[in-house]
Amino acid sequence: MTLTADTISFGETEKSATTYKKDEIEGIRYGAKRVRYYIRLYVIYKIYIRFTNSKTITLKFISPFGINREKLDGQYSSIINLIYHNYLSDLQDHYMDLFENNMDFVIGDLIFTPSGLHFRKKDSIVAWEDVGTKDYRGDYCVFSLKDPNYYRVFSYEEDWNTILIFAVTRQILVNKNLLPID
Repeated sequence: MTLTADTISFGETEKSATTYKKDEIEGIRYGAKRVRYYIRLYVIYKIYIRFTNSKTITLKFISPFGINREKLDGQYSSIINLIYHNYLSDLQDHYMDLFENNMDFVIGDLIFTPSGLHFRKKDSIVAWEDVGTKDYRGDYCVFSLKDPNYYRVFSYEEDWNTILIFAVTRQILVNKNLLPID
């Protein structure tokens, strides 16, 4: 795999590589699963990248018995950070521009509106002043501060673009002075 500022390529050699342009990346999801049975048996790192042509590439690393775990942790984190900064940060900027121009948009199961968040499977909108967030090890939760039963949990590994939902919701809340700057 080769990552540049404008492209991402997969393949054994440069000639046989499949190359996608930055704007062809539609989504990302990722996760690390630790499997134990009295001792750590292995860690599986997975990164899924979806493109506009509906093709999905899966990157998978395995660390049996913790062998090379620190090295793989570093590679896994670096790849996610590169993908985010080279490709997805532009999408975040696009969504923030839409929001600042009072336009609605959708990421995952959330509809972002100037007045608040609309959970697709619920009827009402949660006003921005009532939106709370929690970031857990593998999940990101968006919820109503007034009604804790009104929430949606996104899995970084199972749900596409959870990292974008995290970044956009947090940026909106920071911009509205509803969340302290990290």
